[in-house]
Amino acid sequence: MDPNEIDKMEHLGETHWWFQGKKYILKNIMRMFDSAGGKYLDIGCGSGMFLRELGAGRQLYGVDISERALSYCKKKVNADLARAQGSTLPFNENTFSLVTLLDMLEHVDEDFEVLKEAYRVCLPGAVVIITVPAFGILWGSHDVVHHHKRRYTRKQLRDLALSVGFRIERLTYTNIFIFIPALLRRMISRNSPDKRSDLRPTPYILNEFLKGVYKLEAALLKKANFPFGVSLLMVLRKPISV
Repeated sequence: MDPNEIDKMEHLGETHWWFQGKKYILKNIMRMFDSAGGKYLDIGCGSGMFLRELGAGRQLYGVDISERALSYCKKKVNADLARAQGSTLPFNENTFSLVTLLDMLEHVDEDFEVLKEAYRVCLPGAVVIITVPAFGILWGSHDVVHHHKRRYTRKQLRDLALSVGFRIERLTYTNIFIFIPALLRRMISRNSPDKRSDLRPTPYILNEFLKGVYKLEAALLKKANFPFGVSLLMVLRKPISV
């Protein structure tokens, strides 16, 4: 990812509707599927915003390939951090009770190898939470600037998880309410000379409105899966016995 995009994530992470909305959703999902305690690894931890938010009461570990991102992470999280590829994690087998890959798999060439490594370092019964961007039709300059390799469909993500050996606990699209605006924006901007990412400051009133929309979505996701959306969320469990 471009260094300036890492800087923007750090500076906007505490207020921007996209990150705050994601926190609402992930926290609700964790309450449904995860038990507290143990060791938590965030693969592709970035600047550490989710490692800090989701890791209360745990021993925290993070890996990222960006020294810039890790330098931000060190300032906000008391965690064991390492610069490493997701496909070659510097940890022993059967170590972590929780692993997250949050908007990470789309950045790597070999997503199977990364997920296989996540499986290896998980304890039997551990929970793995994954988010990725959805639908190739939404491909745009944001994906290019963030060095994405692909966007996923539900079937592609499901098949990937099953091929590694995980059991799927939950698989749903998310960010449903912004799907149509995002689709229209991407279609209009494809021929635009503006090749910036979508990550930019949002006017206060709109930002607060969108955070409210995400609180609603987080509540709805407690009861139902969504048939489409800008992103996909998957909850996996490593089988206790194989």
